[in-house]
Amino acid sequence: MNLIPFKFDKHRVRTIVDDGGAPLFVARDVALVLGYERPADAIRAHCKGSVKRRLPTSGGAQDMTLIPERDVYRLVMRSKLPAAEAFEEWVVAEVLPQIRRTGAYNGVLPGDLPAALRLAAELAEKGLAAQEQLSIQAPKVQAFERLAGAGGACCLTDAAKSLKLPRKVLIAWLHDNRWIYRRTGSATWVAYDSALQSRTLVQRSTTVRRDDGSAKAVSQVLVTPKGLAKLAETFERDVTVKNCSGEVEKC
Repeated sequence: MNLIPFKFDKHRVRTIVDDGGAPLFVARDVALVLGYERPADAIRAHCKGSVKRRLPTSGGAQDMTLIPERDVYRLVMRSKLPAAEAFEEWVVAEVLPQIRRTGAYNGVLPGDLPAALRLAAELAEKGLAAQEQLSIQAPKVQAFERLAGAGGACCLTDAAKSLKLPRKVLIAWLHDNRWIYRRTGSATWVAYDSALQSRTLVQRSTTVRRDDGSAKAVSQVLVTPKGLAKLAETFERDVTVKNCSGEVEKC
């Protein structure tokens, strides 16, 4: 199991693909990219799925702390670095889809011929297993591709699908927890300022054409990758939500 290195803004971030086909990131690399002055403290405080692995490096085998994808988002959410959002969107839209499809990151190549041959042999050996894993993870991959296609954010309907929740249940939770609200007499959901400032939601306006050819401005709430990660973490804890009543608009 070899480290697969790549770079974000001149920072090295290493990852591996575990035996189950899931990507794991070197925790210290991620913490440093996100501006944590004490990476070890940040990892202990925020990462719930960290594991230790002894991995080969150019300087010999080393014990490393690795974190799953969800812990990357936890570090992103608590980072104060302005570039944290850009790092998150880059991981979601570029790195993870490539790792899931090929078992490697195509943005960089191994540093020498022996390393390239080892990587090729590993990928050939686990080709069948990777295909099986891809079929299992396909719904999640598609969810991330929808995020990338939406410029890093998705509508409430797609967010609910990604979380495997009924749309009404998600909207009820967002409303009850003061992420969204409706103005009096309006059927349109609006994001609270707190949700906009925390970058969990964005509010975008689009123009749609009526049947008579006239134009109408429509405002829409979108869930950011950070918001989707926070919701996934919340619903993993089996938070009880209640259904909302009445008709809701479709995105």
